Amino acid sequence: MTVQRLLMMFVLCCSIPGFVMAQDDMAGASDHPEFPRIAGSVIAGYAPTSFDEGAHIKGTPDDFTVEYAAGDVTKIMYLLPLDQSPASAFLNYETAFNALGEFEPYFTCRRGECDKNLGGKFVWKKAHRFDTIFINPATYFFEYAQNRINQVYLAGQVTAASGVYDVAMYAAEAPKTNREFTGGQTVVVLQIVKSEKFEAELEIVAASEINSEISQSGHVTLYGLFFETDSDVLIDTSKPALDEVAAFLSASPDVNVYVVGHTDNVGDVAYNQDLSLRRANAISQNLARDYGIDEGRILPLGAGLAAPVSTNKTEEGRALNRRVELVERGR
Repeated sequence: MTVQRLLMMFVLCCSIPGFVMAQDDMAGASDHPEFPRIAGSVIAGYAPTSFDEGAHIKGTPDDFTVEYAAGDVTKIMYLLPLDQSPASAFLNYETAFNALGEFEPYFTCRRGECDKNLGGKFVWKKAHRFDTIFINPATYFFEYAQNRINQVYLAGQVTAASGVYDVAMYAAEAPKTNREFTGGQTVVVLQIVKSEKFEAELEIVAASEINSEISQSGHVTLYGLFFETDSDVLIDTSKPALDEVAAFLSASPDVNVYVVGHTDNVGDVAYNQDLSLRRANAISQNLARDYGIDEGRILPLGAGLAAPVSTNKTEEGRALNRRVELVERGR
């Protein structure tokens, strides 16, 4: 066999994207129990998480925001048969969402309506990626607009007998010149979040414990102080924690403190700085107004997102970071 013939066979072999032609699903992968696959699809990526957050887009193509839903998250990448287009994927999943329960769309876009780099900037941005059968091709496909055509995106909430689901479906077609995927093949990224409110199991710190922590380390972390979402308005369930803080301050008239507000990292730095200060101020005002604590003893400060005590990648961690600290200060 000539060298030229060997080289030709090598080129033909390596030009065939064999990994996307496989008939078997990714090892360990399965469909979501409430959302069946399109007939003939193969699972090429899979990531189930018992509790996390999933990002979706809400609004219109001209004015949208990124929002998060917390709960059991399932992310699946499907490779569709060649006779299925992104448009058919959109219609199939729209039908599936409506069939399960009451479907409220958050956002839709088709083809030219979608941001030309929706795949790279949002769907497959680093923070949103998950395990697939690929090493690099999936990243190339999403990050470079020329590697995909006819994008579609659909997000919304399904209220069904089995639960509330925040759903998002993105699909795009690989062009004929793309060698990582079969030309014309539609790739679908499906995200299902079975909504579940995370309840932080954080104990209220008693007045005696506050005194002990302040005496030993000069500061104490407080939980049990709750605010309305994105607000500095304290809610009624905060009263037991405020009672303990007031009891400590009343029993320790020589102790002056900073009331330091902390946030998670949702939102930008300036926003969190302002929110943390407003929340610290709300606590100080409440202690002065309702408990008779001298305002000069309880000065509010806002640390924003600058001093986390846990990861901001999970709701559990963010719950720990959303806190208030009392820090002892001089007269």
